[in-house]
Amino acid sequence: MMKLLSVLLVLVGTLALVHGFSVPLESITKASPLSKEEMNTLMTVRMPFVLAFHDGEDNLDEDIISEYAQQLDGLGRFATVDVSNPKYADFLKTLDVSTADHPSFRVYGFSAPKTDFLDTENFEEVVPYVRDSLPDDLITTVPDPSVFQQMLVEDLQQKKLPVFILTNKDGVPDMVTKLGIWLGRTFGFHMFIKPDPNTMQSLGLTKLPTIVVMAPTKAEGDSLAFAPQPYDRTRFGGLKFLNVVHYLLSIQNALARDGVLEEVFAAFGADKQAEEPFTSSSSSSNDVEREDVFEVTAETPDFCSENQLGLCIIAFLDGSPANQDKDTQIDVLKQVQSDPANKGRILRFMWVDQVCRPDLGQAFGVDIDKVPTVIAVSPKRQKFALQLGAFSPKSISEFITGVLTGRVSIQPFSQMPSVGADDDCTAAHAAFALPVEEEDDIDLDDIMAEILEEEERKGAEEDDAAADMAAQADAIRAREEEAELEHKRKLAQLEIERLNRASNCSCCVCV
Repeated sequence: MMKLLSVLLVLVGTLALVHGFSVPLESITKASPLSKEEMNTLMTVRMPFVLAFHDGEDNLDEDIISEYAQQLDGLGRFATVDVSNPKYADFLKTLDVSTADHPSFRVYGFSAPKTDFLDTENFEEVVPYVRDSLPDDLITTVPDPSVFQQMLVEDLQQKKLPVFILTNKDGVPDMVTKLGIWLGRTFGFHMFIKPDPNTMQSLGLTKLPTIVVMAPTKAEGDSLAFAPQPYDRTRFGGLKFLNVVHYLLSIQNALARDGVLEEVFAAFGADKQAEEPFTSSSSSSNDVEREDVFEVTAETPDFCSENQLGLCIIAFLDGSPANQDKDTQIDVLKQVQSDPANKGRILRFMWVDQVCRPDLGQAFGVDIDKVPTVIAVSPKRQKFALQLGAFSPKSISEFITGVLTGRVSIQPFSQMPSVGADDDCTAAHAAFALPVEEEDDIDLDDIMAEILEEEERKGAEEDDAAADMAAQADAIRAREEEAELEHKRKLAQLEIERLNRASNCSCCVCV
């Protein structure tokens, strides 16, 4: 075993990050102007970025910006951009942001390259957007001490220093999430919840919570060993974000200075075995015992419960006897499960007979005409993603990687459907296999003759109706003319009578 590192260099000043830019340690949780380095690397790094646009220094309310940065609290880089400053002109063009009409905030999530973003005037939308972009495997959880060694091996294969956060509380604290965001490219972060006494003793720990870096070294016989480097509260202070960053970078710097990291990373390959770092009550193994691919039935009610970590990989298949490719499709899932790219990931593989249980697929927008297909479900976050590529090991593995890294967007779902105990798959398969009844052949000439006959009948009816309407109109006109003549006769008769009375009165006195 390697002796405990006696020299830990406390870093101050700038923090050189593998993301490709440097930022002062004390500015991680504060707002500061976007640097030239950041302009060159922003679109290609996985770090979340929040850009606050303003027009001139006089229009920057530093108190409000400081308050916003405190709300983000280190979950990403908070940078200000003065749209009136010429040094940002080309950068703004690449973002397609107008100097005259720009949003208050542009938010890029944890992904690379950065294709999706949020433009908003309301800062209340910023932090939820950033949190939703964080992948499920940013911080992994040690499910059992038996996989402890495997996690060490996998971290070194990825040129990362293994870091374990030991605690009695469930969940991932925000401080640990921020460590994964800022230092996840050079450190592998793992939650070890409620460790057993043997583990505590083997690591030389007496109280929780604490953090341990497993520092690698070359041992006798060209093998590897690990020495636990516990967090030193007397040297670094309480378990706060910036204190822990100082601690981690100090160990990394000491190992790099002594040439240990370069030597170990260069020598460590996929077939390299690490010496057991400590003993525990559970036996160690280099291979995680994975659960076999299984079918979702009434006997698996908790197939993807909200208490499960990681992702549920659910394939929707035609499970009826008519699908001769069913076994091959299940084998595809098994190949994805054993893919080296998925080694160490917390994944649970299963398949659903969509013919028998259509409600399950329909809850995620999957109908029978879309099978076979795959979804990845994060039960804790109640979000999922639907694979759009081919049903092949390569395509599905790339899809899973995309979900875990944030390149594939995920969307919420309301509730995981349950599986009914009374689902009759035999009847469902039989109904699905019933042939579609075909209509009798119809002669096209007969159809055309019927159409012409119908048109002629309608034409005749329309002609008759028009004739009736014309006759009715003639009758109405005749009655109107007769009434008018009668009215004129009455007027003429009245006029004659008036003239007669006037003539009689001209020769006598009329009383």
